[in-house]
Amino acid sequence: MIDLYGLLGLTDGASEQEIKKAFRKLAFEYHPDRNQDNPEAEERFKQIQKAYEILSDPQKKYQYDSGQYAQRQAQEQYQQEMRRRAYYDMRNRMERHQRMRQAWGGYYSRPRYGAGAGTGAGPDAGNRHDGFKNTRSYRKYHAIGILIIAIVIISTRLVYHSTQTHLEQGQVAYRNSNWGKAYYHLDIARQNGGLTTNGYFMMASVQLKLDRPQQAFESLERVQNDLENAADSVNYYRLSILSLYELGFKGKAMRVKEEARQYLRSKDFDQDRIADLLFESRKTPETVVTE
Repeated sequence: MIDLYGLLGLTDGASEQEIKKAFRKLAFEYHPDRNQDNPEAEERFKQIQKAYEILSDPQKKYQYDSGQYAQRQAQEQYQQEMRRRAYYDMRNRMERHQRMRQAWGGYYSRPRYGAGAGTGAGPDAGNRHDGFKNTRSYRKYHAIGILIIAIVIISTRLVYHSTQTHLEQGQVAYRNSNWGKAYYHLDIARQNGGLTTNGYFMMASVQLKLDRPQQAFESLERVQNDLENAADSVNYYRLSILSLYELGFKGKAMRVKEEARQYLRSKDFDQDRIADLLFESRKTPETVVTE
């Protein structure tokens, strides 16, 4: 198991402030923008980010310190190995079945009962399955197929309903400034694939409130190519600028701010409004709603 404290250059049981300080220092040092020709630095950055994600969360940190995280990781690896073995076992069975069909000339797959029973390859081989629809096996497999389709449809509807419920609860918690609860519900909606562009903006704003600028920046990158109107662009620019400031990339933040200023001018925003949207963004990182 990887020593997460060691990745951040800390000893076991380090405080929250020490973890945050070490992460910011190492993230600045190994960030891909500063090491574009060094793939090892990018891999190290991902490891540092993963370590901070676990150690900055009180619940995950407790699980890691008590050994529960290692146990759960071992269980996940075991389940993954079992799924891999099941996949290859099924593939081998299908290949063996195909080889037997080729070797027997279709005899292996003939029906046991009905009009096609007892016929192999030959002039009547194309009709050997005609009587299979009248057998008990066919009715059983047909019913199982219908049941599977029904389960898939019901499961899809339940997931959709659950996603919408979590999205609504996340919006309510966001309006009530309950950042932890808002993050919990929005994250579930994201995992179910039901988070819209405005939902990602809300998620990024919550992550900034929880002092997670790297996660906020990643949330914004997901919707970078899905900006549909001026309001989306304003939200994207403001939250990106704030995330970059919090990560310590002031030069890049200033470049993004200049790009945002040119965009707002092209949309006929007045100077006071531009100043309010850009220079005040550090004070009000919430999602902007513009007409």
